[in-house]
Amino acid sequence: HYDVVRRGSDGPLTLERQSNIGKCKSECLAIQRACASILKNKEETMVSVLMSGKGKSELKKKVCKKVCSKKPAPIKDWVDEPFWMRDPKEVEAEDRVEKMQAETGQKFKMWSRDEISSMSQADIELEAAKDALGAQRR
Repeated sequence: HYDVVRRGSDGPLTLERQSNIGKCKSECLAIQRACASILKNKEETMVSVLMSGKGKSELKKKVCKKVCSKKPAPIKDWVDEPFWMRDPKEVEAEDRVEKMQAETGQKFKMWSRDEISSMSQADIELEAAKDALGAQRR
């Protein structure tokens, strides 16, 4: 649970720990893409270092050596996104849905309050019909 922050107009971007899970916007997606790019094709190396119990310094040396040695590119036009805390009950519900999917192999769609409140009665009836059809096919 982190937020990307920048101290001053020319400071580096840093991660600031948050007490709760936040909504993922463009900052979060940028971090995900950067991590995926850095870790691509390094899965076996990561597993071997983690299994050896050598710790994070060894992991950093083996996995991040090339990337960490580069000087970060200058950051232009960066705008801080406010950290929006997610409703803990929504996070808990998502966890339950993931658990049910893992246990049953079925796909579930969880609707947020905002999505439901913006639906027309016809949309709600259509989703109920889809659910009923899926239940019949099982």
